[in-house]
Amino acid sequence: MLVAAVAMSLAPLASASAGNNGLTKTVVPEPATYVLMALGLAGLGIVARRRRK
Repeated sequence: MLVAAVAMSLAPLASASAGNNGLTKTVVPEPATYVLMALGLAGLGIVARRRRK
């Protein structure tokens, strides 16, 4: 489940082609995407730290 969440959060980072004119458009993720990813990583760090003690 974690892998699916990370894959979905990184999906907006992919470049999308804008047609046959050779231009590419990079999609910029919303700030909320970064916040959710940071909270998830912090949560994993807390769980790992608790298990080590």
